[in-house]
Amino acid sequence: MYPINRHTLIPGEKPSYHNYMTGVEGIVPEAEYQAMIKKMGGRVPIDFHGYNNYNDFWPFWSSEPYTYVTNMLALAKFSNTVDESDLHLSP
Repeated sequence: MYPINRHTLIPGEKPSYHNYMTGVEGIVPEAEYQAMIKKMGGRVPIDFHGYNNYNDFWPFWSSEPYTYVTNMLALAKFSNTVDESDLHLSP
């Protein structure tokens, strides 16, 4: 668990305990950050072992349909950001 200073309702959702995003907004001064950590109990994780380092099943990244859809989304976003004349495609 990490310190937070932002608690925002997810757009389009009705207020409930599970429909909020939390995070940090802006730059938190060191003294304020240390006070936030102390208020939480004094410990925050510092080692990140990657998203795929789980002992059990990770439901999304091992889903073939999810992988396909996210690839299509990435390609669609790319095609909207690149001018086709810059691709230098040969006929």
